[in-house]
Amino acid sequence: MKKSSTHVFLSHGLESGPGSIKIQALKNLVGTFDNVRAYAIDHRSSKDPATRLAQMQDAIAATCAAPENIILAGSSMGGWADTCRLSTAGMMTLSPPCRLLSSPGSKRFRR
Repeated sequence: MKKSSTHVFLSHGLESGPGSIKIQALKNLVGTFDNVRAYAIDHRSSKDPATRLAQMQDAIAATCAAPENIILAGSSMGGWADTCRLSTAGMMTLSPPCRLLSSPGSKRFRR
């Protein structure tokens, strides 16, 4: 029986992009493992948390990956968006924005 691939979805921070040093370093590291695929999601089109979460969900849906084969890794706002999707095999956040007050869709941030 063929083992299912593991899918690692990488989310960059608010003022960053999918080509950032952190995201590319993680993507390169993931690439060293057999049967593991990495996806660097491009969230630069929006600073809205709900939109970024929807972008992540769309990227996941496009792969048809089962929740038990999904690992999320994100930096800053990307890490926060990852925490909103709970059905995964694992999650890693780097410097999450701990002062974010509200749930996805809110435009309110603590200053």
